Amino acid sequence: MRPTRPDGALAASTALFCLGLVVGAALSRTGTPVPAPSVGERSAWFFLSRNAGVAAVLFVGSVTFGVVTAVTLCYNGFVVGYAVAGGERAVRSVLLVAPHGVVELPAFVLAGAAGLGLPAEVIRYLTGVQETLLRRSAVVGCLRRFLLALGLLVVAAWLEAVVTPVVAAIV
Repeated sequence: MRPTRPDGALAASTALFCLGLVVGAALSRTGTPVPAPSVGERSAWFFLSRNAGVAAVLFVGSVTFGVVTAVTLCYNGFVVGYAVAGGERAVRSVLLVAPHGVVELPAFVLAGAAGLGLPAEVIRYLTGVQETLLRRSAVVGCLRRFLLALGLLVVAAWLEAVVTPVVAAIV
């Protein structure tokens, strides 16, 4: 059995999101405290449409050779890091983000990997590593990642609309 090679697009997507997360958390210590998140009555559709829009930007950002994807990953990581670490009640912020965040954040990383995967294919072609500009298997793999991300966002939206308000009532 041939060992699989590491997935550079997934690693890059994770690294970019984490970079934003760390920078946001660090800068939150020097900035204005963020009020603890409020939990209003919003529908799962509200959260899904908002987050699916972000996922679409992450995926379609591939046409900018991944620049928009990279900036969006860093920005979203920054926002999460700043909001959670800079909250007046950081523990409460973590508890409110955790139920849906464990599904939503990996979905963003997957959508980002889908958006970085196609430019990576072009780089491999331009550097002579592969003979085809875009391998069919790579395009299909990127589409599968994006669709998986959307599926995860459906679950995250339900969790954010249903579970997060219950957690907010407890904490």
